[in-house]
Amino acid sequence: MISTENLGSLFENEFVKDLFRSLGEGIIIADQNDAVIYMNPQAEAILRCRFHEMKGKLIYDCHRCQYKINDLIANRHPTNPYRSELSLGENRWVSVSATPINSSEGKRIGSAMLVSDTSLRRQMEKTILAQRDELKERQSDLNFQLNLARQIQKAFFPPESIEAQGLNVRSWNHQALSVGGDFYFVRPMEKGTWIILGDVMGKGLSASMFVPLLNSFISEATSASGAPREVLRQLNKWLFEFTEDRVTLFSTMIAVYWNPELKEFSISLAGHPAPCLFLADRTVSFSERSTPPLGIAFSVCYGEDRQKVSKGDRLILVSDGILDLGTKPFPKKQFYEFYNMVPEISRPGEDLFNDLKQWLESEIKEKKPNDDLTLVVIEVM
Repeated sequence: MISTENLGSLFENEFVKDLFRSLGEGIIIADQNDAVIYMNPQAEAILRCRFHEMKGKLIYDCHRCQYKINDLIANRHPTNPYRSELSLGENRWVSVSATPINSSEGKRIGSAMLVSDTSLRRQMEKTILAQRDELKERQSDLNFQLNLARQIQKAFFPPESIEAQGLNVRSWNHQALSVGGDFYFVRPMEKGTWIILGDVMGKGLSASMFVPLLNSFISEATSASGAPREVLRQLNKWLFEFTEDRVTLFSTMIAVYWNPELKEFSISLAGHPAPCLFLADRTVSFSERSTPPLGIAFSVCYGEDRQKVSKGDRLILVSDGILDLGTKPFPKKQFYEFYNMVPEISRPGEDLFNDLKQWLESEIKEKKPNDDLTLVVIEVM
């Protein structure tokens, strides 16, 4: 049993001193008069004082708030010690616990103080807070840049509805990220109208960066030719030359040219999903032709289809994100199942574009697609 008489001799025992020297924290022991009778080397290092300097002095002198230690040692129970953390200056912090030492009869026969150096933890906390603030600032800058990129990309998209040369062209776009790689181009010319839909490889900011470049290429190519296959051939050549040995970039694309005099669409594909023709009598037709994207090879010959249409017929263009969305319940071989669903989604006598748009928006809420979605409905007036 520990008593007032043997507390001091206990800390003269070499085994006890070795035991306390092996601890990671500093230990200071005081007798019933609160005079220091023991300090282990860890306490000496943390408090930067030697045991022979503190021996016999009051234990309160080890703490800057002496009155607090005095009060707590007198009134606390060993099972409920006082704990605090204080600064020693020079970016040094120490955690202090103080408690009375009671005999088996409950009489206070001494006191103990446990000290540990928390400077490193404090420095780490300070570093983490600084890094957090830096990350917040970077995130704010990134959000600004993304918002700017979003506004720039929106500027390249035509209005949702355009009427030109006997056509009503309507579009809808959903980006999986803040910005994306889908792009859409409508350009009425003297003798016809161009409608082009494309999808740059990748997602987000990296894909969106190339959209202005492709818009510039498209504007120049459509000014020089009225044949979709020739436009795709020229775009492929320019894109391949631009990216060769510098960056991997390709784009799928569908180019549609409307001849109002002939009531005819000319259509050419470059790795893009084929369009769907939804006739006025609500029948659906589409092909599943596969062609290489733009930018894969220098010289590619693209085919061209021509489709006569009548008033009320609609040509539906989509990005592959919509077809992937539509095939979720279906095998991959039914990639174009979305087109077969068009008569079910649309209501007779109602607005086809709005019906498809509402269906897609409901699917987005349920399935959270990770690809951009673009829908273009071209109605013959």
